Amino acid sequence: MATVYISKEDVDHIVLNNNTGADLAQYEFTVIGELCLIADDAIVDGETGSFHAGTTLIIQTDDLETGEDTFATVNQDVYWNPTSGDFSDTETDTYYKVGTLKTIKDTNGMIVFVKDLGTRLDAILRAEPRILVVEVEASYATATAIVGLSEGDKIIGMSSICNVSEASGTIQLLHGTANAAISDALQQVTANEVAYAATLDVTYTTLPASGAKLVATGTDEKDVRCTVVITYIPA
Repeated sequence: MATVYISKEDVDHIVLNNNTGADLAQYEFTVIGELCLIADDAIVDGETGSFHAGTTLIIQTDDLETGEDTFATVNQDVYWNPTSGDFSDTETDTYYKVGTLKTIKDTNGMIVFVKDLGTRLDAILRAEPRILVVEVEASYATATAIVGLSEGDKIIGMSSICNVSEASGTIQLLHGTANAAISDALQQVTANEVAYAATLDVTYTTLPASGAKLVATGTDEKDVRCTVVITYIPA
């Protein structure tokens, strides 16, 4: 992890547990809980200590990611690689955006940037709910795997639009491995009717590697036709 030098501070200090998996040296840069932080003192892994947590620190460092260290444009974004602990000029999903360049890289390989809160691009994407639309246009009388869901995705909602009336028709979301019901069975009896899942079994809403399935029931379950909308938080 990178050690940085603070030349300006007007932020509060917060006390947090060092859960980074490594001991932190004084003034070492790190991220905890998606926040960019700088250790006020040496903090042993697993111990609690004080951190700078604000957005107005002016930081200088020469711990730069090899091959991603041009830093030639004032106000460009500065990123931090949590694996190497070095700073980068390249946007990458697993890096944190940690600040804005104030002074370009000098002949000694030093940059100066203004720290922000810190956000990781893939963390933002994971936190935003997404929807998956499944058109049931063939027989789902046998539980059928859904394409587009992955291991660790968390189901947070489900609805359907009945496209063709089917006596006693339903559509239901199942856990991909256990075949246990994630949702209650949504009726598909009346064409154009919208139905919403009234229940989601939290035991099964986080998906396994096999994802999720849909299954239809009814007087003639193979004839159930509907549009299913699944809302989920990606892993």
